[in-house]
Amino acid sequence: MAAPFDLDRLEITGEAVPVLEGVAVRRQTGFAPLTWSSSGAMVFIRGTGISGDNLVVQVDRQGAITLQDTSWSGAFNGLALAPDGHRVAVGVGQGSAINIWLKDLDGGPFTRLTFGNSDRRPAWSPDGSLVTFIRDSATSSAVYGRPADGSGQDTLLARIDQQVQEIAWSPDGEWLVLRTDNTASGAGDLIGYPLTGDREPVPLVASEFTELHPTISPDGRWLAYTSAESGIPEIYVRPFPETGSRRYQVSNGGGSEPVWSFTGEELFFLDQDFVVMATAVRAGPVFQAATPRPLFSALGLEIDGFHQSFVALPDGSGFLFLSTRALAGTGGAPQIVWLEGWPEEFDRRMGNR
Repeated sequence: MAAPFDLDRLEITGEAVPVLEGVAVRRQTGFAPLTWSSSGAMVFIRGTGISGDNLVVQVDRQGAITLQDTSWSGAFNGLALAPDGHRVAVGVGQGSAINIWLKDLDGGPFTRLTFGNSDRRPAWSPDGSLVTFIRDSATSSAVYGRPADGSGQDTLLARIDQQVQEIAWSPDGEWLVLRTDNTASGAGDLIGYPLTGDREPVPLVASEFTELHPTISPDGRWLAYTSAESGIPEIYVRPFPETGSRRYQVSNGGGSEPVWSFTGEELFFLDQDFVVMATAVRAGPVFQAATPRPLFSALGLEIDGFHQSFVALPDGSGFLFLSTRALAGTGGAPQIVWLEGWPEEFDRRMGNR
């Protein structure tokens, strides 16, 4: 829609009229995927009404998609796989109305776990007994845990005076790694929060650059994350928890969203073209990484970018992603539309209002 606007009075001065129809809009963000060039050509995705309901899909190492349960869909905005590989936790909802729900991958009901106003970004404890999540207030975040079987109440695990965007557990259950949000005064950092002893948070990776997507290797020795310190996002690995002693760059030419395999013998990530890359690693006392190799393109799957978008399956056969219902093969595929001369069409429609 478009309407005439008076920049001096900051007021709409006439009736709004449609100027482009059938544009897909993502439910979670309200974002409409469209862009245009200086020549006046426009590209947009045509959808039917408001889109955004997701399905959980399994994607093998060649990129073939298998649906988990076509009856199970919703406004999912987080995905975490239990250590046993049989259950997933997802955030469901929009804005401040988000809660954590659980589902067995082999079937069974979709069960609500949390009942707060804004409970998001689930992460499983290493033993699978607890699902942790972020609960926001106006200026800070707290990390709570709740028994995965629903038998207990919420337990406060960590609270800091910054907004938290991601949680990662150490395999021994003694640390949480919290990724803080960007603010007007600086970029987000990776903070270690010990769950024993004095429980005082310590900076792990704190710089003028934004750090994202923390994840600890299965042996607990290495922290992988994304940083744009080189000018573009790349994957880095540091010893954990003594992160200041060494730093290794894994990707070259762009990388984000690192994910360890369950064995710790591979590190997966997305390159700048959203191709899933696999890197053979030796993550023992000394870290070594081979040249990354491409597996498949993740274009068309739900890529968050600011949070982790996928998880690796325990048997190494593939991954879990979120996918829109249409792209998962249960509806008509969305169309990418190219328009020439759209500014002239816009002027014509506004002139006929």
